[in-house]
Amino acid sequence: MVFAVGHIYRFNNALAKIRELINKGFFQDIFFIKLQWTMLMPPIENRDILFDLAPHSFDILNYLLDAWPRKVTCVAKAYRRNELEEMAYIINEFDNDVIAHVEISWLIPGKVREVFIAGRNRYARINAVAQEVIVYESDYEYSLNIQRNNTILDELAHFRDCIEKGKTGTNSGEIGAKTIEMIEAAKRSLHEERTIRI
Repeated sequence: MVFAVGHIYRFNNALAKIRELINKGFFQDIFFIKLQWTMLMPPIENRDILFDLAPHSFDILNYLLDAWPRKVTCVAKAYRRNELEEMAYIINEFDNDVIAHVEISWLIPGKVREVFIAGRNRYARINAVAQEVIVYESDYEYSLNIQRNNTILDELAHFRDCIEKGKTGTNSGEIGAKTIEMIEAAKRSLHEERTIRI
């Protein structure tokens, strides 16, 4: 049986290019990563922002760094209703002193799906919707040539290939379960008002 989780950003060509560059040492040491996943929309009934948008953030961080946070700190608020948070800030601490800051919200106009990476040698800003990458190096910047892809189609093709060849996909059930563990750690941090060690 092949089980796959809908982590669609693992099939985004811009993020795949950044993963490749990280693995090749393009940035040298990674200092920090910032993710902004925001939009303006009505609250979703019976769902909070952590379970709506945080799965993408945790999965993207794992995809890029091949690691999970060892410490998670979360603050979040509900403003247009009495409970179920509509915005959150999550600080993720990894080994090697890498910090990732995640901002997720239903309260900011304009759909933003952006990743920013700060490294010792270079910086990069990734627009995950447009699949655009801008690299900042010394005192100049340039865009990478990214061929945009249909992420849903590529995800389905990958799933079919895994079924036909009997192999585990890059978006396995194990990845999905670990992502839920990270969300639960963020919720514990929120409710207990403290940093959670994983």
